Amino acid sequence: MTWSEQTRQALHRWLAPDTWHKRHPLDDARFSVFVASVWNDVHSLWDEAETREKIAREAIELHPECDDLAKKVAETRVSEGTAILDFLCHLRDHGQMGLLSP
Repeated sequence: MTWSEQTRQALHRWLAPDTWHKRHPLDDARFSVFVASVWNDVHSLWDEAETREKIAREAIELHPECDDLAKKVAETRVSEGTAILDFLCHLRDHGQMGLLSP
């Protein structure tokens, strides 16, 4: 799975702040932008194992002291992201993407 530069930057913006793992509303918003960017790239579900690896690797690169935490957060957030992407796939498959805009 290849992500665009926009998606890689969204991942970095989500993980770079020190609060990345604390479920702060701003971090949740940055995570949502990351998932939206993935959707924009692939318009499908992501490979969960590969995505967990990419998230953990980026988090560890940014916060080397957080190896175990990075893996735990990656696990949780990938599950959440999969639910979001699954929802978007369902809307797309049923021709209901218009429900997302006024």
